[in-house]
Amino acid sequence: GDKVILHAKVSGLASGTHGFHIHEKGDCSSGDGMSAGGHFNPLGKPHSYPTVADRHAGDMPMLAPDSAGNAVLDGELDVITIGGGATDIVGKAVIVHKDADDFKTQPTGNAGARVACGVIRRPIRRRGTAHARRAATLREETSRWPARCARRCPGRRARRLRVE
Repeated sequence: GDKVILHAKVSGLASGTHGFHIHEKGDCSSGDGMSAGGHFNPLGKPHSYPTVADRHAGDMPMLAPDSAGNAVLDGELDVITIGGGATDIVGKAVIVHKDADDFKTQPTGNAGARVACGVIRRPIRRRGTAHARRAATLREETSRWPARCARRCPGRRARRLRVE
């Protein structure tokens, strides 16, 4: 079937791996990311490895930052769609978790606190550009809650994610 191409770049991460999931609501307004709801799971499946067919639609591989705190993740995801249907991810949130995902604990993978949040949106299409011809490109804007949280939540920094 069809797959969604994922390209994520995240900076400002602490060392160690981090759970990385699509969440059910495109809302990053709370100071702790809880407004994004739970893992995106429209098909009612268990949380599992992103390579397992019977899993949450929002289950993705973990982020593994380098020594500078930068992580790049490229891959293909099935189960999710862009542009319609129950598994459409446009308007959903992308969450980076503080800890690694064990891919077993239900329903969250025991990945800890939410440290970055962003909403998946379609890009602005400009006529005549290569970008306009890429129908499956999504861009997540700078996370709103860590930036707004800067005065109230020391140690939190906004992160940029790009999901293609």
